[in-house]
Amino acid sequence: MNKTINDATNKYTNNLRALRENGFRIKKYRALATRTFIIILIMSLLIGCVGFWIGHELFRTIFAWVTKDDVQAMTRAESRIVSTEEMYDVTGQILSIYDSIPDEEKGNGKGADYQAAFEEVYGDDYDNIKSVMYQIRKDDSMRGCFIAAFSKEKDGRMIYLIDDDPNPETFCPPGSWDTYEQSLIDGLVEGTPPNRLEKILGLTKPIHAAWSVRRGSTICTGAQELYETDNYHVMICMDQNIDRMIGANWTFTRLFALFMTAAAVVIALIMMHVFRRRVVEPINQMADAAATYSENKGEGRLTERYFSNLDIHTGDEIENLSLTMKEMESDIADYVSNLTEMTAERERIETELDLARQLQLGSLPDELHAFPDRTEFSLCTSIDAARGIGGDFYDYYMIDDDYLALTMADVSGKGMPAALFMMSSQIILRDFVLASDNVSPAETLAAANNRICDRNQMEMFVTVWLGILELSTGHLVAANAGHEYPVIRRHDGEFELYKDKHGFVLGGMPGMTYEEYEITLEPGDVIFQYTDGVTEATNPDNQLFGTDRMLDALNTDKEADPAQLLNNVSSSIDSFVREAEQFDDITMLCLKYHGKA
Repeated sequence: MNKTINDATNKYTNNLRALRENGFRIKKYRALATRTFIIILIMSLLIGCVGFWIGHELFRTIFAWVTKDDVQAMTRAESRIVSTEEMYDVTGQILSIYDSIPDEEKGNGKGADYQAAFEEVYGDDYDNIKSVMYQIRKDDSMRGCFIAAFSKEKDGRMIYLIDDDPNPETFCPPGSWDTYEQSLIDGLVEGTPPNRLEKILGLTKPIHAAWSVRRGSTICTGAQELYETDNYHVMICMDQNIDRMIGANWTFTRLFALFMTAAAVVIALIMMHVFRRRVVEPINQMADAAATYSENKGEGRLTERYFSNLDIHTGDEIENLSLTMKEMESDIADYVSNLTEMTAERERIETELDLARQLQLGSLPDELHAFPDRTEFSLCTSIDAARGIGGDFYDYYMIDDDYLALTMADVSGKGMPAALFMMSSQIILRDFVLASDNVSPAETLAAANNRICDRNQMEMFVTVWLGILELSTGHLVAANAGHEYPVIRRHDGEFELYKDKHGFVLGGMPGMTYEEYEITLEPGDVIFQYTDGVTEATNPDNQLFGTDRMLDALNTDKEADPAQLLNNVSSSIDSFVREAEQFDDITMLCLKYHGKA
């Protein structure tokens, strides 16, 4: 065993030395610091991205809301100024002309013939309204101001009625129209309800405004209804160019992203420095101490101290680990100093146990096929101790030329005490059988019980089945002291339990009496006896092998000889328990009666 420990230690030390020479340990140290920096950097960037996205969404939402609300407020103020009788007359006249023209003649709303129909609306009222709108637009620094009509049929048209644009290139004449997405028009007419984020920010009122891109510019259009007819919503609208504000938003976004990235890198560097000083370096110190300890241990330097010299004061779990390693080093040193003595003691005990097992087995009949010169019967036995030595035993011997004694017993407990008690019980039982002129199993068990009780200071007990077989006639007399039921097979039947009368165990209480019974065996009959290790063999699912499985194994090949029958039962037990640990001794005896030759 010492050689095995030293070989394993030397192999580990050589492998460790080779790894260190190849720089493996340095790579590991660098990998921990680098990996920590990368993880912290990634986490910081992720947190920064999430914060950036949330901030951007909040800024964009508030910016859009404020812009729409401002444009709508200006539109609402202008609606009060232009709500005059002249406005109603002029816009009503334009809509009347528009409705009077068939759709096939309206074209795109900008044809000369189509526009000629609206010449009559131009006049002082039209010019006055347009002038007022233009002046308001200049005062509010807006891009444009116009009055438009939206059909209730929701055809997507915005019909211009009065446009304040003085530029003839971009001026929208009365009766002209542009086509937009109906959702944009609905936002102007009916108002856009706040989304979920706007509600969270406390923005709850609908906004009569919408975004659109016209002539390469992003426009925020606000609307306020002037009046409503059966077919139209007549609304005053104001346009606000927000390209500069959008540009400023993107500039802010880029600067904010750059700042978050720089902050993430700085935070990662600071945290990596702290992590290296508080975690990596102390771990490296303990790793160096462990490697040096392993190398010196392989060289036989077992009394030196390595962890005790470490100076780690981090004030956290790493310092606790260092203290634990120091205590472990002291415990290992104490253990190693006693390892040789403990190993020698264990080898001595194993040697003594092996000798005890040999002595125990030597006290049992060791023939695989007992009495090969006797033709009246075939007899086979087997024993498998759970702990090398055990408390089960069987015994068979000729009392005289015509009588055969059979014994199957199971001592309480395991190990050496059970083995010693077993040998003592076997000798007592055999002495009483051979000393009697007229052997009676019941009287023999009673006498043996009293003898065992007299010397039973450890209060152990043994279950015994004892049978005396007359070979010339097949007449069997038996008694049972708390042992398992025997199994009997008649020559023309199957193996079945023979439920005999159970008496009290031997060694439990003095003065006990036992009852014996008689069975006549015919040629071909078989008797099988066993200990509870057979029926109580347990598989990994905590299921017992049981009596039924034992009988099934015996009846698989019921005509077989005793050796094969025992092998069938043993194989069935092995298949059932699989890798589960054996907790009890497994002992079996099988006799087949052939009759007098």
